[in-house]
Amino acid sequence: MNRYAYLAGVAGAALGIVAGIAQWAFGNEIPEWTGNKLHPVQLGIITIALSLIALAAVVFAHRNPTISPRARVALAVAILPAAAVCFTTVGRLWYVPGPLLIIAAGLLLATSRGALRREVR
Repeated sequence: MNRYAYLAGVAGAALGIVAGIAQWAFGNEIPEWTGNKLHPVQLGIITIALSLIALAAVVFAHRNPTISPRARVALAVAILPAAAVCFTTVGRLWYVPGPLLIIAAGLLLATSRGALRREVR
């Protein structure tokens, strides 16, 4: 896995976990930062869970550099929904973690694309 993809993915997932904890613990107290949600506790827990899924995908891709290109695509597909959905769960708190996870998934897909071409030949 590309080193930058790994760093962006780990940073995004870690910040996502922090954002989920902030939503869970302080969502009612800082509504302008958390999207003024009616159910901050549940949305914080969802954000934490999705961030953990993204983290697991990033770490798995990093620890297994010889996985097939299709597996890399599958891992990127696991990261992207987490990154996208959490824009709706924690509001402004997701402005940094979300793009970092999207960058990580994009870089993972970019490394898969070249490998897929080699696999087809």
